[in-house]
Amino acid sequence: MIAIKTFFWQPSLVLTLTWFLGHYPPTQSNAALALPKTIPDLQASSGNARASKNAATNFRLPPKGAPGKRSEGAGSRGICPTVDVGITALIPPTSIGLTISERPIFWFYIPYGADLEKTADFVLLDDRENIIYKTRLQFVGAAGVASVALPATAPALELDKKYQWVFSYICNPDNSAEDAVVRGYVERVALSPEVTQQLRAAKTPEERLVVYAQNGFWYDTITLLSELLLAEPDKFQADWEALLRLPVIGLEEIATEPIVEQKVGN
Repeated sequence: MIAIKTFFWQPSLVLTLTWFLGHYPPTQSNAALALPKTIPDLQASSGNARASKNAATNFRLPPKGAPGKRSEGAGSRGICPTVDVGITALIPPTSIGLTISERPIFWFYIPYGADLEKTADFVLLDDRENIIYKTRLQFVGAAGVASVALPATAPALELDKKYQWVFSYICNPDNSAEDAVVRGYVERVALSPEVTQQLRAAKTPEERLVVYAQNGFWYDTITLLSELLLAEPDKFQADWEALLRLPVIGLEEIATEPIVEQKVGN
């Protein structure tokens, strides 16, 4: 079982999510639902305190698009009640995000409260729509932003190939037509010699964040910024909100929602 401990900037809020694997026969043995390890050199970033702000406000959206669906309606369906904002994937409105990671992390806003037993399916498909990874997730807890990371046992994304992911939130176990479904795409790209040199020259996480953002690496930008935010919420909350509020991103409705710190357990 994978136990997920949560983190909020407001001490009065506590979010606990517990995920179990099932539904589909897993193509790999374990799902990873965890943020990367805390970045070790955060303290060294004090001399570059506003680099993250520059990254958050200057994300360059690549001229790519795909026929995805990043949000679901807020109306009631099955056991899922009416909410202010429906299930939302944290991706650009173009429905595709670039990454330089072999196994990127995917981000979702889950609006339902602790009184609702919640189950979701996550599926990753290649460019021929073959399923390369799938898992079922069950969790309880209050509303918030959560992440799903591909485990080390999942196939690495190949360069310059577009993969589709589908996140289906089950509102009626007896009728999949009532699922709240969001879908989007991820494409892994190769680093150019210039960007490789920029990353080698980056001495702090914030400087790496600027490189990611200026080159349009969405999944790497949001994941690194989440690490910074979890490590120092008072310092990076405004940066997180600024990224989501960018006109080219348009996720202002969930910009202030709490993010979940996830820890893998036995």
